[in-house]
Amino acid sequence: MDRAGTTSRKRNTGRKPGTYVYPILPANHPSANSTQCYWSALDGADGINWADANLTSTGQDQALAVNKLWTHQLPNGIPAPETYYVSPLTRTIETADLSFNNLPLPKDKPYRPYIKELLREALGVHTCDRRSTKTHITNTFPQVSFEPGFEEQDTLWEKDYREPSSARRYRLAMFLDDVFETDGNVWLSLTSHSGAIASILEAVGHRKFALQTGGVIPVVVKAERVDGHREVPPKEPSEGPPVCDEPPAV
Repeated sequence: MDRAGTTSRKRNTGRKPGTYVYPILPANHPSANSTQCYWSALDGADGINWADANLTSTGQDQALAVNKLWTHQLPNGIPAPETYYVSPLTRTIETADLSFNNLPLPKDKPYRPYIKELLREALGVHTCDRRSTKTHITNTFPQVSFEPGFEEQDTLWEKDYREPSSARRYRLAMFLDDVFETDGNVWLSLTSHSGAIASILEAVGHRKFALQTGGVIPVVVKAERVDGHREVPPKEPSEGPPVCDEPPAV
């Protein structure tokens, strides 16, 4: 699994075109909740857009470092992925493309990004985690293919409800159930986000591991079929503060 590079979110300082960031405050700062509830719910500000944003130059460099890692390790015998699962968010598709394009891959195992709806970051409120339409993704990234039933509009993201960790764990466990049920390949690549990857690791019983942005972690999983259905967790309150109308005072 590798983690997509992320966009910056601080107040525009003029130091770098195309970078907009809002104040990152300690959790105990009196304006910390306002920072989350106001700026993260906007599509952008001052002419800068961060809703389903592109990679920054830093994120691009991180993905290219992953590409370099694969370039060095493939001749040493690391197995090439047979399926490339990718989150539908723009920054993740860009990360996957930069990570796996132009590698010395076996001819029978080319890089073909396959979009899975459930392989996303925590859902709701934060516009950076709201995906674009299927039409936009197709026009922007014609190389991708989609799982059956992938919808035109983002029906999972809610503007006033942030997915709690219990629901995210369940969602990513359902993603794994689907993969194990439908994919007969052994070597799988998952390009996703920090929260999603943490939930996947938890679902397979892995120890906690904070994967850094642009990082890669190999995981060996033995899947066994069991009877019954996965228990749906009760709906918990939104994770994070309610959306607010005013920017924080800093």
